[in-house]
Amino acid sequence: MQNNQAEVIFGGNKVGGNLQVQGQTNGGGDHHENTATGNVQVQHDAGGTLTSNEAGGNCGPQNDTPTVAGGTENTAGTGKTNTCNRSA
Repeated sequence: MQNNQAEVIFGGNKVGGNLQVQGQTNGGGDHHENTATGNVQVQHDAGGTLTSNEAGGNCGPQNDTPTVAGGTENTAGTGKTNTCNRSA
């Protein structure tokens, strides 16, 4: 999902690959309970939250203004980087 002008609640999705949410300009939204076999990335969003997402690869917010609030229960694949549980 990319370049949305409205706050979007994005949850319950199962993606065979990478899940990327970027460029939401109005509040960022709530990204929760998504599963991806690849990476979960939230970047260049205007705030929002990450909660209960599962990545087979890396999980993390990047370059968000205001920051995306890291939630709880976000996981990344074994040996992968998980920054989804802290704000970025």
